[in-house]
Amino acid sequence: MLKSSRTVVCSVILMATGLLQAAHVDIRPYVSSGRIVTGTSELDGSAVVPLSDRARVFGAEFGEDDPAQPFFTEDPGFLSEPGAFPGGAGEFVGFDVPTGLQYWTGAGFGALPAGESLRITKGSQTVNVGASAAGGFYFSTIGADEGLHGHFMFELLGSDGNPIPGDGVEPTPGIWLLDMTLNTSMGGVGPSDPFWIVFNSGGESFEEDHEAAVAWVEGHLVPEPTSALLLVIAAAFWVRRAAR
Repeated sequence: MLKSSRTVVCSVILMATGLLQAAHVDIRPYVSSGRIVTGTSELDGSAVVPLSDRARVFGAEFGEDDPAQPFFTEDPGFLSEPGAFPGGAGEFVGFDVPTGLQYWTGAGFGALPAGESLRITKGSQTVNVGASAAGGFYFSTIGADEGLHGHFMFELLGSDGNPIPGDGVEPTPGIWLLDMTLNTSMGGVGPSDPFWIVFNSGGESFEEDHEAAVAWVEGHLVPEPTSALLLVIAAAFWVRRAAR
C-alpha cells in the first residue's frame, strides 16, 4: 500500500537530497520480466550508476548547455549499466512516439500554438514529431557488456522548420511534452510503457510552469503505483536546478 501524501512528501525531500549530487541524470532502460523498463542513472567517471528502477517523467531544458542554441538539447540521454540487456549484445534499441508533441496551456497539455515540431536526430537518422504519432528508429546498439549509452539531438522547430534563433519563425516560448516508448530487436523482449519528457524552451521565466507541468504529468498521465516513486526523481531534478 502507498504511503500517505504527507509521508510521501517527507520521503521525497530526504531522498531528493541524496540524489542532488548527480550532475547529469539520464533515462535508464533495462530488461525486467521480459520487457523494457525505464529508471534513471548517471555517470561517475566511466562507471554507470543506477539511481532508480522506475521513472517515467523526465525534465529537460532547451539551450541549457549552449545559450547560443536556445532550441537545442541532447538531454536526457539513455544510459544503462552493464548487464541491463542480458543476452542482447549487438542488438538494437529503438523508439516510437505514440501521441505526438503537445504544449502546456497552464491547466494541461494541448494543441501546438503555431505549427511547431520537434526534430529528433541520431547520426543520419531523423524524424520530425508534430501533433500526431510518429514512428521512430533504432538509435543505439547494445554493447558487448550488455549496457547502452546514447543521446539524441532534440531540436524545437518553428512553423518554417528552422531551429536557428533569429532566423525565420521561432517557436513559441513555453513548455512542451513528448511521449516515447522504447523497443528492441532482442527476441522475446517487449516494448516499454510510455514515458514522458517535459521540455522548457522559455528559460528561467518559465521554470514555475515547468515544475507545474511535470507535476501535472505525474498526476494525470502516470498510473499508480509508480507516481510516488516519480515524485522522488522530479524533486531531485528541481532541487538540483535551484542549487545552480
